[in-house]
Amino acid sequence: MKARFIRILSSLISALIVAKLLATLTLSAAERAGGHLVIIGGGSRPINVTQRFIQLAGGGAAACLVVIALASEDVDTTAQHAVKEFKTLGVSRVEALPAAPEEAARALRQATGVYLTGGDQQRLVDELARMKALGALHEVWRRGGVIAGTSAGAAVMSARMITGEERGLATEDERAAKCSATAASWLSTPGMPARCT
Repeated sequence: MKARFIRILSSLISALIVAKLLATLTLSAAERAGGHLVIIGGGSRPINVTQRFIQLAGGGAAACLVVIALASEDVDTTAQHAVKEFKTLGVSRVEALPAAPEEAARALRQATGVYLTGGDQQRLVDELARMKALGALHEVWRRGGVIAGTSAGAAVMSARMITGEERGLATEDERAAKCSATAASWLSTPGMPARCT
């Protein structure tokens, strides 16, 4: 009898623990809303990953892509190369992010997908903040769009963005102080503080 009671009690405790874990992992309806992130890493993009990005953005004819090459040292050449590649893959509506903040906001309002190139992630976030384009970029994802990035474009999608600027600093407080206000990842989980490392 005592052994049976212990088994039942143990099962109830286990069920409560599992229920608590599931409740913790369950997202609210507002948190579930959103599109896709395609975090590529660095180096060349496999063609199947690029094709999946295009598909998630609506497919070649329906996709409306914006290429953001602000991380690159040569923004124009990098953007032109990416635009040409997407056009070669059947995307008819693709453009580089315009330099004027109003035009950048317009392009992002129309975008079903955004591609972030490689380069320097700190430069990318700083330029997006300067152009006041971070909110518009968030909105692309919130309304169901897809954001893809490689190298620096992938690094800015994490909750903790590694910039390299904080090398040689001894403590977490020193490293946190070195991170600029704009260095924090803009695509990290809402409500979760983003930090650079």
